[in-house]
Amino acid sequence: MARQRAVDLALDLARMPAFASSMAASPLPVDVLEVIRIAAESPDACRAAALATGQPEPVLVEAARFYVQQILFRPEADCYRVLGIRPDDSRELARVHMRWLLQWLHPDRNDGWDAIYAKRIVKAWREVSTGSGAAGNPRPTVGGAESQGRANSQSRRFSASFRPPLIKWPIKNAWSRKKFHPRFPAVALIAAGLVTILLVLGLTAPASGSNSALSNHWCAGDCRSAFALTER
Repeated sequence: MARQRAVDLALDLARMPAFASSMAASPLPVDVLEVIRIAAESPDACRAAALATGQPEPVLVEAARFYVQQILFRPEADCYRVLGIRPDDSRELARVHMRWLLQWLHPDRNDGWDAIYAKRIVKAWREVSTGSGAAGNPRPTVGGAESQGRANSQSRRFSASFRPPLIKWPIKNAWSRKKFHPRFPAVALIAAGLVTILLVLGLTAPASGSNSALSNHWCAGDCRSAFALTER
């Protein structure tokens, strides 16, 4: 019996969302890339699917996107399922799937809430392209990578929060700090100011007296000169 096409599976899932669990447990259809291209609104893929199914292109786009979200982007999906490939598929095919998915979900092209899947696609592509998901190795999951990232982040936070204990001052240093009371400089300044004022007053008193005598001498001379002029 011929297998059902991926676009037909997408339409069935759109009509009956309860099929999501059973479809997710089944292998991916071989032509799942056509559903990804329809989700990315490829004109050729949408036109061909509309002719084959008799459904309007907007309906096909919504059904394809719902299928990708429910079957490829499930929380427990590994890096292969996120990209819509099998473990034995080539790296070139994985790149093609990644490009079509990002054409739909990249934040520069999609400002909706479903753009959050773009980061998960990039992580899955990195795992596949670096060979960490190659045959014979444990199949990495995007959730596992996120858990490892959280562990590293917690380790960095712990190291950043650790601080060595403060070392207290020795007793002799504490005594030397208490020896010089903060009010001592102010008292010394006041006393020095008072002494300076007293010295200034003591020095200026004789000077002012001599100045008064000198002024009286000149005043007496001027008066005698004026009296002599009046007598003439």
